[in-house]
Amino acid sequence: MRLPLVSAALLVAALAAIGCTRGEPPGAQSAPSVTDSRPSRPPQGLPTPGSGDATVAPVQSSAPVVANGSVDAPVDASASEAGDGATDSEAEPEADPRNRAKPQLNSPMLQPHARALLEAIAKDDPEIGREFFFPRAPFKPLKDVADADRYWVQLMEAYKRDIHELHRKRRDWTDATFESFELGTDPGWVKPGDEYNKIGYYRTFRAQLKYRCADKSHWLQVQTIISWNKEWYITHLLPIRH
Repeated sequence: MRLPLVSAALLVAALAAIGCTRGEPPGAQSAPSVTDSRPSRPPQGLPTPGSGDATVAPVQSSAPVVANGSVDAPVDASASEAGDGATDSEAEPEADPRNRAKPQLNSPMLQPHARALLEAIAKDDPEIGREFFFPRAPFKPLKDVADADRYWVQLMEAYKRDIHELHRKRRDWTDATFESFELGTDPGWVKPGDEYNKIGYYRTFRAQLKYRCADKSHWLQVQTIISWNKEWYITHLLPIRH
């Protein structure tokens, strides 16, 4: 049956209104919201994840504790590399061939050398404290004796025996910790010609190495220390035996 024109027009208008207000068809789902899953920008200087750089794990310290209670400091690789290319003038202090310069009472290497000496005694290992003994190279030009090198070897052997002897004075050194080192008598100048020497030096007696063990402070006496090139070195750890 044919509808009147007016009724048909009204029907068309009604259908158009319904089409403008209806929602999504049944079963349709809204598109999920997009979340940016990319990692946030890393701090400047670090590799971006996924760029092919290896993952950097946290650094853990494994420095061993030595017998005297001190901790070996980790090695700075950059400083080590820089030291390899250092010139002689950078690596060593300015030479003093006449040995006239009086070292500071607390010279730069005095405390590290004394700490190593205590460790040598605690571990009964003289090699650990070797650098605190007067160096072999300048001993020959300094001493005015027939065979200076042989004399140096004799003094070094005595130094080693003294370290062994001091080690035996305590039953247990495991908790010994270094505290300080002080020179003894006021350093005096020993001029060339005295004590069979061709080059003068400053000399001091009865230095004191202070350490702590079993919750008490103790002292070790170092008999003779002399100067060389603005540093202090042991020549006799215990008094000379005749």
